[in-house]
Amino acid sequence: MRIVSLEEIKQIEQTTFGPYHILETQIIENVGIRTCEFIKQLINSSDLPKESQVVVFLGSGNNASDGLAAARHLLNSNVNVSAIELFPDKKKSPELILQMKQAKAFGVSILNFTTFLELKSFVAGLPPHCIVVDAIVGTGFRPPLNEYLSHVLTVINQMKATIVSLDIPSGISGLDGQMDSVAIKASHTLAVAVPKLGHFLDMGLTHSGKLTVIDVGFPTNLLCGGDKTLITSLNVAWNLLKRDPLAHKNDFGHTLCIGGSKGLTGAIILAATSAQKMGVGLISVYTWQDCYQELTSKIAPEIMTGVLKATTKDEISHFVSSLSKYNSIVIGPGLGTSKTALEIVRLILLKFMGPVIVDADAINLLDSIKDQKLISKRTAPTVFTPHPGELSKFSGLAKKQLLKTPLEVLKKLSNSLNATIVLKGACSYIQTPSNLSFIYFSPNDGMATAGSGDVLAGILGGVFAQAGTNVDQIVPLSVYLHGKAGENAKQKLDARSMNASDIIDNLASAINQTLK
Repeated sequence: MRIVSLEEIKQIEQTTFGPYHILETQIIENVGIRTCEFIKQLINSSDLPKESQVVVFLGSGNNASDGLAAARHLLNSNVNVSAIELFPDKKKSPELILQMKQAKAFGVSILNFTTFLELKSFVAGLPPHCIVVDAIVGTGFRPPLNEYLSHVLTVINQMKATIVSLDIPSGISGLDGQMDSVAIKASHTLAVAVPKLGHFLDMGLTHSGKLTVIDVGFPTNLLCGGDKTLITSLNVAWNLLKRDPLAHKNDFGHTLCIGGSKGLTGAIILAATSAQKMGVGLISVYTWQDCYQELTSKIAPEIMTGVLKATTKDEISHFVSSLSKYNSIVIGPGLGTSKTALEIVRLILLKFMGPVIVDADAINLLDSIKDQKLISKRTAPTVFTPHPGELSKFSGLAKKQLLKTPLEVLKKLSNSLNATIVLKGACSYIQTPSNLSFIYFSPNDGMATAGSGDVLAGILGGVFAQAGTNVDQIVPLSVYLHGKAGENAKQKLDARSMNASDIIDNLASAINQTLK
């Protein structure tokens, strides 16, 4: 699913209303219908009373037009609905004037108040579990808010209501997700036609609630393509997981996982076990001599093990020269940050001709500037899987800056390194060397647990070993399966009870769901 900037959605609208001869009124009508359907389903499928009152807060632009269209359809469906006009004296767009006339003709109650205190008093008298439709300010908003609107949004947030924002929560910029002092904290956001960048950046992440994209009649071909994609079950390359029942284990590749140190062998075991669950034919794990016994006492019997002999340069060179038999390498989980570890990481990036997944300590050892030439010269895929702290250290950029403009930072870094970057988090951002950006957004506090990132590294290693080198397909699929397995684990166990091994245990169900 395409993610668009404000400039891109304007182009889509202009083309729709121009060459395609679709009237803006038709789109607004469809938004109203879809919003009505969503709210009725919300009432029927939740703990809300069947007679729940719906209150639509209206601004003065076309976002308010959408809200009034929804109010009209809700009234026509026998839902208890009223609308509050926040700016009765402000000049209205032609579409809003039309929707006002239609709503009044149908009998929609449209209220307005002369003072903020009157509005606050009205809100205080609403039932505690009503539904609020936020149709105040749309995606084009840019901070700052005026004082009146700041008070209004604060009062709405203080309600115990279920809040449904149309297109984007009021007070959040569709451009970059920024806000002023306050913005609507939505329970649900109905993104019109396509998700916007502002949903996934900065405060847009914390205020959008559960995001649902509604089809409102824009031409489908205008909603495809682009360089930014939201990862869903519909657009991952599930065919990469197809298997031949007559195949031999060697047909499914061999993944090497390098890492583990005293007390941290669990990290590399999680990575190796994840790769194994992805269906790779052979798995080998190499770790340091002093923790080899610790590793073998914990690891599954199907996984081969070896000692990372690296006391001399000859031993390191001999180890690196033997890597050609592997189809992918995962390096870093629990590896440690010694000079010897750094030497091994650099030699693998220099000498190994297959995909390398660089995770955890391997990222901490490298520097995006000092090692830029080494990394960028690789012809096989290089995939970095940092969390924000690791990426900050690796890139030299402040963590705050990374989280404010993640796509810009990743694009620049990916281009300079000729590498794919996966910035892990509640919202994961992916940038590939082909200038494609991917976002995976499925917040799950159960995955905020030690080892979750090691599992992702192993999944990537396992899929690369079997499916070749197409990072634009392999990386989004791997990130999706990681997240889906986490969702399945949360449903079975509750977030508090989850650990990284539970994510691995649910990879099979995630794969089966994806292949359906």
